[in-house]
Amino acid sequence: MKIRHPASKSAKPIILTLRSSESSPAITKATITNIPSKIAHFKSRNFSQSNLAQLLQSPQSNYLKPIQTIKALHKKPSSSNRPSPNKLIPRKKLTFLSPAADLSTKVNKPQIESSIRKPTKRRTHSMECDILESTNNHISRCLYKTRIGSINGENKKQNQDSFIIKNNFLGIYGNYFFSVCDGHGLHGHLVSRFIKLKLPEFLENSIFQYQSSLENTDNSTLNDGVLIEKSYSLAIKNLEKNLKTEDFDTDFSGTTAVSIIILGKIIVCGNIGDSRAVLGRKTFKWDSKDLSRDHKPDLQSEKTRIDYYGGRIFPYFNTNGAPVGPLRVWLKDTSVPGIAMSRSIGDNVAASVGVISEPEFLIHNIKKEDRFIIIASDGLWEFITSKEAVDIVGLLIDEGNSHLACESLVNEAVKRWNENDGTVDDVTVLVVFFNV
Repeated sequence: MKIRHPASKSAKPIILTLRSSESSPAITKATITNIPSKIAHFKSRNFSQSNLAQLLQSPQSNYLKPIQTIKALHKKPSSSNRPSPNKLIPRKKLTFLSPAADLSTKVNKPQIESSIRKPTKRRTHSMECDILESTNNHISRCLYKTRIGSINGENKKQNQDSFIIKNNFLGIYGNYFFSVCDGHGLHGHLVSRFIKLKLPEFLENSIFQYQSSLENTDNSTLNDGVLIEKSYSLAIKNLEKNLKTEDFDTDFSGTTAVSIIILGKIIVCGNIGDSRAVLGRKTFKWDSKDLSRDHKPDLQSEKTRIDYYGGRIFPYFNTNGAPVGPLRVWLKDTSVPGIAMSRSIGDNVAASVGVISEPEFLIHNIKKEDRFIIIASDGLWEFITSKEAVDIVGLLIDEGNSHLACESLVNEAVKRWNENDGTVDDVTVLVVFFNV
C-alpha cells in the first residue's frame, strides 16, 4: 500500500508488504520516568482518612464515592471553570459519510478548543451511517449508540465516554478510523473528549512523520501493520505531552482508548485500558474473536510491572471490611489512586506505579466469514461477554433487524447493570458492518 501525505504531492511513497494476521507483536516494558520524585511528591502531602476515600476512581458500587483531585481538596472550584451545558442537537436517522468526514465530531459540532469542556447532557444518542459501496471498500455501514450512566436512578452529570468515526482515513477511500474512549475520574470526560478531538489528526501526522523518516532506509522489512503500530504509539506519546498543557488536572483523571484502523482489507486494533473491540464472524454459527485484551491489574504481566514499580493491587473495602468491586492499583504507602485498570491515558499518579499508556496491538486480515466489529466501552463488557454480544447482533442479522444492533446491546447492558448494581455505567457501542 502506498501512503502519501495529501499536502505533499512530491513526497516519495513507501511500498510496504503485509505481515501475517496471525502474528502479534510482543509488548515491550514501558519506561516510566521520574518515578521516585513523583512518589515523593504525593507522599509529602497530608490527607485525612475521609479525603482519601474521596480519591477513588470509577465508582462501580453504592459504597464508592466520586473522585476528587488533590487540588479540589484544598480549594473550592470556581464556577467559571465548570463545563457549560451542551446545546441540544437535532436527532438524525441516516447520514451519508462524505470524504474525510469525522462523523462523531460533526454530531457534537465542536467549534473551538473549549468544546472539550462541553458535557453530554442527553441520556442517549444514536445514529446509523450508510457508506457508499465500492470495490475498494469493505465496510457497508456503522451504527452507534451512547447512553449516560446513572446512580440510583439519577443521571450522572455527564457522559464520560467519547467515540470517533472517521471516513477516508489518511485521505484514502476505503480507509477508516474508529475509536471508543472511556473517561474516569473528576475530569475523565475532558480527557476522553481531548483524545476524541485530537487523536485522528495526531495519528495521521505521526504516520506521515514516520514515513518521511524512513525515506532513505531499506523498507523491505516493514509492513502496513508495523507502520501503523509505531505511528499510533508515537501519537499517544505526543497526545500525553499536549494533555499536560491543558487547563484541567489529570493527576487522578484519565481515559481508555480502543481503536480500529481499517486499511483496505487490513484491520489494526490498538488498545489502552479496558474498553474492547470484538470481531463477529459466521461460518455455520456465530463466533467471536477478541481484537483487544482488557488491561486489568489481575493480568499476570500487568501485575508484574505494577509490583516492580512499587504499586499495590487490591480491591476497595467497605465499612464492614468486605471487598467491593474489582481489583485496583494503589500507591505503596497511600490509599490513592484506586484505578481499576492497568493502562490508561492521563492518570499521572497511577503512572508513577506502573500504569502505562503503551498500546497493545493486534493485526487481522478481513476474511469472508467476518461480518461485523463491536467496539464498546467497559459499560457494555462489565456484565456481557464477547460471545454474548456477538450472539445478540448475529441473531438480529439473521432476523433482518441488524439496524437494532446497538440499541439491543445497550439495553441489555443497562438491564444487567440494574440487576447487579445500584449504578449504571456510561455505555457506548459502535457496530461496524462488513460488505458481504
